[in-house]
Amino acid sequence: MRLAVSFAAAVLLGLASTAALADQEEGAPSEEDLKAARWAFEQGNALMEEKKYAEALVKYREGLERTPEATGLLFNGGLAALLAGEPAAAAELFKRLKAIEPASWEVRTKLVQAFQAAGDRAARDAERAELFEFRRSSEEEAIRDAAFYCRDQFLVGTRRVYVLEYFELEGERALRYRFSVSREGEETEPEFYISLGSYESTTAVSRELGEIGPDERMFHLDGYFEGGTSHRTYGFFKKEPDYDAVREQVLGVLSGEIRAISGTDLAPSEKQEEKDEKAPKEGDGK
Repeated sequence: MRLAVSFAAAVLLGLASTAALADQEEGAPSEEDLKAARWAFEQGNALMEEKKYAEALVKYREGLERTPEATGLLFNGGLAALLAGEPAAAAELFKRLKAIEPASWEVRTKLVQAFQAAGDRAARDAERAELFEFRRSSEEEAIRDAAFYCRDQFLVGTRRVYVLEYFELEGERALRYRFSVSREGEETEPEFYISLGSYESTTAVSRELGEIGPDERMFHLDGYFEGGTSHRTYGFFKKEPDYDAVREQVLGVLSGEIRAISGTDLAPSEKQEEKDEKAPKEGDGK
């Protein structure tokens, strides 16, 4: 099982390191097939490192012609197809892998991404519902305790956007979606992020003003920049909007079509204090 436990783990490629050729149970491949499949797998991985995703997909497919149920080839092939802009092909490969590894968390999340990219909302929503039920009923504590998963990823110009969906609205600053925006190739260090949240303080004020009912929540779309020291609010929602509506709003923010309605910035001295608070302290072992 490949379970994401952090933002970086949720969004990085996570290439399978072995072709898992021995996973096939029927029609055992010949030594010649195994050798050819391993070679194709290694070539595909090298091309992925070079970000030549379409060429990598060709190699993974060559390997799958020799060993159709090799899980490493199916997983990496699905990733290559997704990144090469072939979401339908990615979905097909991940569906084949899900049939072999139905308990794989990561395969299920990749299927949600693939269906999203393919524009198949019905399949996406069905797979997402299965993922939520899979988490709820899992016997593995790590899966039951997972706070989020990577629901979507897409390019906007030179920036790549990864979308985390949180399973529960928890805490004083509860989040539903976090759109982490990075320069292409620098995904582990987001440049900024935009989130749909429902903060307790905002909800309390909205209830007092009669804007929402006593059992309702106020949602808001916010951007956090410069390490979180600069904040912008782009809109409020009296009920939770669906993902497609939020995604459209975020695209509007990124294109400049949607402007902030309010914002705050820390003063230079406050920014320095913020950095000092986050800096490693003596004895931290960092």
